[in-house]
Amino acid sequence: MSDALFARSTATELLIDLLLSCKEGEVVTYATMTRTTNRDIQRRDRHLLTTALNNARNANAVFAAVTRIGVQRMAPGEVQHEGRRRLKRISNAARRGGKLLDAVQPERLTAEERLGHASTRGVFASIEVAAKPTRATQSGVASRDPLVRMVGL
Repeated sequence: MSDALFARSTATELLIDLLLSCKEGEVVTYATMTRTTNRDIQRRDRHLLTTALNNARNANAVFAAVTRIGVQRMAPGEVQHEGRRRLKRISNAARRGGKLLDAVQPERLTAEERLGHASTRGVFASIEVAAKPTRATQSGVASRDPLVRMVGL
């Protein structure tokens, strides 16, 4: 029982090798991946690509989807840009969640529900502030957001 319970399939290993062999900016098409593995990468066997992409990321190779074509290896600057884009999405989602909770009338809640409401609203506010782009503070201009001033960011 010394063997690992989960071993990567040959198709996954082939995909990992294919992805790691491409250069930054290069696109690996779904057709190439399907030919290489002899598996339906776009539909039934998509899990193989997901596993290969996760393993490639662990080897510091990040890929972005190119709609209906394949995946493209991203340069470090593109990865940083993608990270900022995702932060903005998280901040916007937290803001929308907070607005949803703000629509609730606290007096209509029980004491236990009020406590849960307040803590959830606090979490949303924290996420919104933490994920908010910091352009104003980087330029040396103080933020007008009272939460940012209160935290000292």
